[in-house]
Amino acid sequence: MKLMFTQARPTGGEEGPTFTPNSKLWEAGVKIVADGSPHSGTAAVREPFLNSNLTQTLGFPPAPCYGNLNHSTEDLLKRVKFHHQRGTQIAIHAHGERAIDQVIGVYEQVRWS
Repeated sequence: MKLMFTQARPTGGEEGPTFTPNSKLWEAGVKIVADGSPHSGTAAVREPFLNSNLTQTLGFPPAPCYGNLNHSTEDLLKRVKFHHQRGTQIAIHAHGERAIDQVIGVYEQVRWS
């Protein structure tokens, strides 16, 4: 038995599995990446990453850097609603505080809609 999580594709692409499900392989859920990683300076944080020898060695974006939100709130809400209405399990990667707040806000909107 194989279970597979697929990653939601960028806006404009078709949603849904990128393969043909069968009795041995099916989509168990979808993973959405809300922000980057604190290890690369791309987690969407409230307090900026500052320059240091380490951040320069690791190739962080120039300070002050607040990381990246990978989706607008409207786009993330659309994606979560789409998969929720299909009954698909949703996993969202969110490291930084701004991304976590965005994801919680989207979940609350979907819950009460």
